[in-house]
Amino acid sequence: MDNFYELLHNNQYVIQGKPIHYFKQVSSTNSIAKQMAEEGTPEGAVIISEEQTSGRGRLNREWSCPYGKGLLMSLILRPRIKAALLPQLTLITAVAVCNTMVNLANVEAGIKWPNDILVNGKKVCGILAEGKLDKNLVDYTVVGIGINVNVTKDDFPSSYKAHSTSLLLETGNSWSRFILLSEFLSVFDHHYHLFLQDGFEYVKAKWLGYNITLGRTVKVSKTDAVIEGTAIGINENGGLLVRLADGRVEEFMAGDVTIGTKQFGHN
Repeated sequence: MDNFYELLHNNQYVIQGKPIHYFKQVSSTNSIAKQMAEEGTPEGAVIISEEQTSGRGRLNREWSCPYGKGLLMSLILRPRIKAALLPQLTLITAVAVCNTMVNLANVEAGIKWPNDILVNGKKVCGILAEGKLDKNLVDYTVVGIGINVNVTKDDFPSSYKAHSTSLLLETGNSWSRFILLSEFLSVFDHHYHLFLQDGFEYVKAKWLGYNITLGRTVKVSKTDAVIEGTAIGINENGGLLVRLADGRVEEFMAGDVTIGTKQFGHN
């Protein structure tokens, strides 16, 4: 474990101008972030924890990481954007995570729609954005990010071993979570402000550079069916556009995506 505690023990450290709220253990950083957002905590606050007892991902699935070996955090954001555009925050956060990993670790990180970051076909990071609406606008959003940093193969539960990885496993080196956090906040700030300024065209251009989904045969698992086709794009709502065998194009906003072949890229 690195020196997170020594650096953040006062629970009010500031990195890249962002107040850092540090905890040793929480149920989930998103739960704490939502509570703080409801109490009026301003945009930019970051909630960090060494461990989550009830961490979760999309579709309310369990998400776990050993104590002190991951970067587990949530950001409080208050963009005054239409509610329908909220999924774009997941997309631009994924871009920032990939950008950070390329900058620091020189790994070829790719985005599997909508919220998984993969390296060499294995998941290294998950993202979960949740928000509260004010009529048709976003009141606040909390964006949860869980990165496997110094997790060893033996740390993963047996059911995760084949599909999960970490920066340690991919590079052979241990990483300072403090440095990773600082770099990510700087990179995220850059992309977030350009997203607010330029909108979906900026998000789409950056997301396309890291995506490993489009142009591939995909299977989208819904609650009552598995639909197969070719992923051809994303839209302003953050949905995945899939061309089916009969030529029709359908939009998917949720569901598990299995990619037929893999390709990584970045810009």
